[in-house]
Amino acid sequence: MKVMLSTWTVYPFHGFGGVERYYYNLARNLQVKGIDATVITSGRRRSEKRDGINFEVLEPDVHSLPLRQFWMAAFGKNVSKFLRKKEFDLLHGTEGTYPYSAIRPEERKPVLMHCIGLAPFQDSNLWIRRYNFTVAYRRNYNAYHAADAVAAEGEPQKRELERIFKIPHKSIRTLHAGIYTKEIADAIKESNLTRQKIGVDDADIVLINVNRLAANKGVPYLIDALAKLNKKMNAELNVKLILVGSGPDEEKIKRQINNLQLGDKVKHFKNIPDRQMYQLLGLADISVTPTLFEGLPTVVLEAMAAGKPIVATDISQMRQVVHN
Repeated sequence: MKVMLSTWTVYPFHGFGGVERYYYNLARNLQVKGIDATVITSGRRRSEKRDGINFEVLEPDVHSLPLRQFWMAAFGKNVSKFLRKKEFDLLHGTEGTYPYSAIRPEERKPVLMHCIGLAPFQDSNLWIRRYNFTVAYRRNYNAYHAADAVAAEGEPQKRELERIFKIPHKSIRTLHAGIYTKEIADAIKESNLTRQKIGVDDADIVLINVNRLAANKGVPYLIDALAKLNKKMNAELNVKLILVGSGPDEEKIKRQINNLQLGDKVKHFKNIPDRQMYQLLGLADISVTPTLFEGLPTVVLEAMAAGKPIVATDISQMRQVVHN
């Protein structure tokens, strides 16, 4: 069986985020099970093979362009043109499934449209949300309704898909997020990384946040909370933060850390492999995810697999796994 996975962003080309790693790990696991998987993604046109996975990179290079939602349509058209010339059995993806799925069913292969978060349509910034609805709503609506099947991570996303895109709840399948629990356990067990090596004492209370440093992730609230915690604690008790991630708000967050005089309280890591991230999870006491809106964050599942208690914002997707 040959499966095409279509996503505009994927590891190792576009960073270490949840969506990026999801499709990379899905392709890797399909290969292990004997299913031929090819990932189609955006960037400068080329074909590559990494870690046994075939990657087809198609124009435009959405990541390097402003107004990304505008360029998604061009990416989808190029994916459709590419797929028309290929032999395969199933197309599974997010961005890029449409307009291929609009082809008459008897003239194309089955399409599974997978919802991994609805952030563009939930942005707290009214103007950004209006822009996304104006530019991207119709394309996404068509993609969901033209597909042969629609999948979501759980009940909250099913309700959101029903509300936003008018997809009948009963027709949406559940496709849970997956993580490699053994890899997480092995990375922590075999780790030589210590708190002292990263500048943290054994007596410190250590928080960890793994996030893309973007507005919807809520990291500034965590930095403010860190300042308040340390102000309330006595001088002998320190609360420190392992911050893992990079993104458009990185400089803004660094300035906030400096302004609050938290330079010695925050240990920042970015663009690190999964294994090192798991090892850092092993050193922490509590995993904190202050996201304002998104799908179910993969890092929450990974932190649970590492045996860490979770502090997280009460968003609908989080309630699937985090219980008070």
